Amino acid sequence: MTRSKSTLYNRTCTSYSVLLFLGDLATVALSLYLGYFLRFTVFATFRPVAEFPSFGEYKLHVLLAVFVYALIAHNQRLYRWSVVVSRSRSLAQVFRVAALWAFAVVGTSLMMGLSPDLSRFYMVCSMACLVVMLSFWRLFMHAVLHHSRLFAGVEKSIALVGTGEMASNFAESIKSGRAGLHQFAGFVTTGPRPEGRMKSSDVLGELDDLEALMGSGRFESVVVCDETISNSKLLEIAKLCERNFVDFKTVPRTFEVFSSCLQVVSMGNLRVMSLSDVPQNRFVNRAIKRSFDFVGACFGLMLSLPLYAVLIPLVKRESPGPVFYKQVRSGLGGKPFEIYKIRSMRQDAESGGQVGWSTEVDPRRTKIGTFMRKWNLDEIPQFWNVLKGDMSLVGPRPERPELIQGFLEEIPYYQSRHSVKPGMTGWAQVNGLRGDTSISERIRYDLQYIESWSVWMDLSIQFRTIFNYKGAC
Repeated sequence: MTRSKSTLYNRTCTSYSVLLFLGDLATVALSLYLGYFLRFTVFATFRPVAEFPSFGEYKLHVLLAVFVYALIAHNQRLYRWSVVVSRSRSLAQVFRVAALWAFAVVGTSLMMGLSPDLSRFYMVCSMACLVVMLSFWRLFMHAVLHHSRLFAGVEKSIALVGTGEMASNFAESIKSGRAGLHQFAGFVTTGPRPEGRMKSSDVLGELDDLEALMGSGRFESVVVCDETISNSKLLEIAKLCERNFVDFKTVPRTFEVFSSCLQVVSMGNLRVMSLSDVPQNRFVNRAIKRSFDFVGACFGLMLSLPLYAVLIPLVKRESPGPVFYKQVRSGLGGKPFEIYKIRSMRQDAESGGQVGWSTEVDPRRTKIGTFMRKWNLDEIPQFWNVLKGDMSLVGPRPERPELIQGFLEEIPYYQSRHSVKPGMTGWAQVNGLRGDTSISERIRYDLQYIESWSVWMDLSIQFRTIFNYKGAC
């Protein structure tokens, strides 16, 4: 990559981030004004007070709120480029930042003794306005980044070294625009090309041609997506990039799981790589997720009471025996717990002692059981598991310990899915992977969910669970 274009690219990214930051601050100030209007005009009779403070009297609170937002947004990495270019990650961060911001402003104003006293209801209105307005502002800026001609000629062209699935998926991500200001230049092959996965027009050449390709100026960045390349060859590629002013990047090699959780820490005089907690196990995120689980479980238990009144007689009528049953599953850290369900099969479904998954057309099911499975109604007692803390509303589905033993040797990183609580529904399930489906695919989706977790992702999965029951069995 030429120095001039590299400088232009970096300046463009910096300018965009600065514009985004200034727009965020303006949005915060405007949301405080709209919050004031809602609190003291629209909802004046809802929460009456003896005397309304003027907005001018809140000027110190407004300055404090803007300053606090800047600190929290920076701390939560809202302006990291990987967040900026991702619409879903950006919106998820907005929700969390807004909640932290409201609590921090109220707490700080109390500690500083600012006058007049800050209305709590005013901050609730302001936070609601901030979430809505900041989301629209971010969506607008995301559209500008990905669809505007303002950034034409600034994009960085990337050559991918590799021929496997990872390289193909990375290429699709670049082509779809999810990688930000980047263009796909082509593949540099490291072995035989898989049929149907790689077009001839997308191939720049072989690995031995890399230095000559760099001199052609067809790309400004190289990303090595082949984990089979030796360390000596990887170092050679890095040196070639350095000599030709080409950016060099490589996919994680030593750590294939939770690579986004890697951090550099000091141990004595050495700097070493360490795996930090996955996102939902960090203190603030854990508190947020548990709050959602607790409230959701309470509502779920209350709303499901009328369903029990209908389902219990139907289950008893079709198949004698208990309506509810318990089954041991593996939870957080592999710890066993008892999961609750409404029985959807005959009582003697596993009388032969053979453990296995249910299939889409399973003769052991009752008619009402088939209906309940289709709509996930057999799992509503698991709201009690969520309330107890054994499960979460969203997470990898828990498996039976007897089945897990057969997976540990066959499927790499299977136990990594137990780094979080299991859920009533999950990312794999809403993508059609339930029951007798590919376990390796389910694990891939589970690990993707764990590494990419956000409140927004949880809400999206819950929404899809309610309104899309395809693949249930």
